[in-house]
Amino acid sequence: MLLRNIVLASVLLAVSPLVLAKGDAPVSRIDNGLPVAEQMAQVEALLNHEDYAELGDDGRRQVRESIASIHRLMEGHESIHQVHPSRRVDIFNEESTINQLMTQAAVDSRMICRREKTIGSKLPTQVCATAAAFRRATSDSQRMLRDRPTMEPDRTGRAMGGLYRE
Repeated sequence: MLLRNIVLASVLLAVSPLVLAKGDAPVSRIDNGLPVAEQMAQVEALLNHEDYAELGDDGRRQVRESIASIHRLMEGHESIHQVHPSRRVDIFNEESTINQLMTQAAVDSRMICRREKTIGSKLPTQVCATAAAFRRATSDSQRMLRDRPTMEPDRTGRAMGGLYRE
């Protein structure tokens, strides 16, 4: 029963589409024949690359925890094929976590340039930032508009020009 579940999980992992990073390739692919320790060192090196700038401290911590967990589960073996089948599923799950975090960071870190009109000018200017920075700016602007103070009407019903204080 356990062996059947492991085989089923392995087949599902092999057949299911992987979360892909830049260039349509996963950041880590443990079953590619390369030593796992070497691959994890490559992933660790990518953590500080500009393509993953939006990963953040929490994301980096999670990736490092997954790398440490993979090292622990490998029990000193070099290849995934040398590891007991019951541990392979756990290793592939940790690899999936790494790929998911790194792929999202790569998507968020891509540079986008927009042409925006500056207030008071008819000439558009080019503004470049990461996708995540534009998303944060949009979110901050919406929050600022939603939370802005309202005008208090005077006794005649006209706005007094002062801000309403609660």
